[in-house]
Amino acid sequence: MAYPLKAKWIERPAASFALRYGLAVVSVAAALGWAQAFLYFHLPQPFTAFALSAIAITYWYGGTMPGIFAASLSLLVRGYYFEPEISTVSRVLYDLVFLIFALLMTRITRTRNELEVRVAERTAELTRANQDLKLEIAERKQAEEKLRQSEAYLHEAQKLGRMGSWAHNAISGSFFASPELLRIFGREPNEEKPTWEMLRECIHPGDRPLYVEMVTKATSEKADWDFDYRIVLPDGSLKHIHAVARPVFNGSGDLIEYIGTVMDVTERKRAEDDLRKAQADLAHVSRVTTMGELTASLAHEVNQPIAAAVTNANTCLRWLTAATPNLEEARAAVARIVKDGTRAVERNWSPIFPRSWGIACNCSRCC
Repeated sequence: MAYPLKAKWIERPAASFALRYGLAVVSVAAALGWAQAFLYFHLPQPFTAFALSAIAITYWYGGTMPGIFAASLSLLVRGYYFEPEISTVSRVLYDLVFLIFALLMTRITRTRNELEVRVAERTAELTRANQDLKLEIAERKQAEEKLRQSEAYLHEAQKLGRMGSWAHNAISGSFFASPELLRIFGREPNEEKPTWEMLRECIHPGDRPLYVEMVTKATSEKADWDFDYRIVLPDGSLKHIHAVARPVFNGSGDLIEYIGTVMDVTERKRAEDDLRKAQADLAHVSRVTTMGELTASLAHEVNQPIAAAVTNANTCLRWLTAATPNLEEARAAVARIVKDGTRAVERNWSPIFPRSWGIACNCSRCC
């Protein structure tokens, strides 16, 4: 602990020297003045007490050397102004008292200086510790703020991805579920404390036995597991869930907990169902379109020889109904009719009816 007056003296050595020794002179002079005043009023002569007080003040505020100077000056003043004719033994005893008091004050002053140094060092240490503590608190606040931001980002990411996370301690049985996981299961995050059994009860009765069997097997084997199942929400609606989990082990290889994620894939399942339905409708339309094209091609292939046969038949009739029937031309027309019929019968239908359809054309060239 530093004193302001003493600190000012130390700042300027020359002024400090004058002030400290001046303090010794002033203190002893004050003691002499008080003692003379007591004598004037016929009071007990207390110079020794005043001198010891002056010495103590000088030691305390001026230091060791000014204190010794004050003690020496007090001895001279006492011997000159008070009791000049006392015996040598008494003088020696008085001198011994001043000497012992001077030594005691020297020790006290030294102890005080050492204590001030220790207090200053301790104060500096505490100041550094306080600064380090403030810095640590600031860093911890920053870390906590970053952690809160990370948690907020994680919650938003899980909300956007319709994904929740959970952790189940295999030793203590404690269970953690993220807010988004609870929302997926139709629960409010602050409504009640989540438990493993509460979420398992939401699994569809048709999927629950397989889920329990799969989880039990994975836990006994300490393995990862991946499972798709359905859940029934409190309002009766149905959701499709994709769950993934992995085990966490300690240094000894013992299973501590399982950590997993749950993803709501209801929209994806609906999209897959819609896609399959669209593919089925497209295949049906494709088959109908193919049958229309087949019918048009078949009509063309059949109508062509029939039209030729009808034309030849009309020609044959004209030759037979003429005034003079031309049997040779009629025979030629009938031959063409036979040829067109034979061509229609022997037509290769393979391009129109592929063998994969299972339709036989009943001709030697195709079969």
